[in-house]
Amino acid sequence: MSEPLYFLSEARRLLAEFPASPGTPLLTLTGELGMGKTSFAKTLLHEGWGLDPARVQSPTFLKLLEYDLPGFGRAVHIDGYRTEDADEWDRVGLEAYENVRLWIVEWPETFMEYLAAREGLRHLLDIQGAWELFFERGSESDEEKMGPIRGPGGRGDGDSGLGEPIRRLGWRRKSF
Repeated sequence: MSEPLYFLSEARRLLAEFPASPGTPLLTLTGELGMGKTSFAKTLLHEGWGLDPARVQSPTFLKLLEYDLPGFGRAVHIDGYRTEDADEWDRVGLEAYENVRLWIVEWPETFMEYLAAREGLRHLLDIQGAWELFFERGSESDEEKMGPIRGPGGRGDGDSGLGEPIRRLGWRRKSF
């Protein structure tokens, strides 16, 4: 797998944070279409648990995919892109996922709204906070300050697939 070095370093940084944090890790991936959210999920699952990147698909049309992570447990990969409001998550039956050890959520707005309003569900799922990973297109001045950050264009050329390089990738810890 030839993912950008920056994705690898960010994945390793997050993986080092997970064991020291209380609760089940919840990682939200925020950014425009084509910015590399699913590619980052592939990188994280491959780097952390050796999961074959070809097995990690975008959950856009299915909304939720599960993966068994060797020696760790289950991971759930969710996509809220086609979710119009938070109440749609009632139909997913998230209570059935109480033994999940890692949550990865692309387009997390409605999912986070849903969880924020349901303290009992957060307690059941042992979700005490989230890491928000955000992908942004930067300006030329960002590139001058930081140098170009290679994006997940799939071609190994540092392009996001939309004709613009991804110049900023960052993350922050959030709580409910």
